[in-house]
Amino acid sequence: MSGTAIVEESVEVLLDYSRSPASFEVRSVFGVQPVDQGLGEVGAIADALKRFQEGDSAAAKDVAQYLLSYAKFLGNHIDKEDSVLFHFADQILTDSDQEELTKAFNEIEASEIGEGLHEEYRRFAYELMKH
Repeated sequence: MSGTAIVEESVEVLLDYSRSPASFEVRSVFGVQPVDQGLGEVGAIADALKRFQEGDSAAAKDVAQYLLSYAKFLGNHIDKEDSVLFHFADQILTDSDQEELTKAFNEIEASEIGEGLHEEYRRFAYELMKH
């Protein structure tokens, strides 16, 4: 499954879980635009990396630019999740609902990404931040 499909599946699991009309508030705040934008950024990074690997040394500047843009996007997106989405979820989802969601997300990660890969990337990111 592609990264796009994994993100879409995860978003649908969360949004479909809501038994409240208030889920439309979250949809209006997040919608699919952030997913599309983030995946577009990742695609631009991948394209620039490919050009660089094929010998286009000027593509290194594009890689850096796209990485910085993606980092800014993620920062804004995570802030929105922290200030809107998680607050909303805590209001409408029971503890049991949240446990079931965690299980569903873990199943997506295990079947589509591979168990432990997320944690491996987290450790890698922390190592990068040290330098």
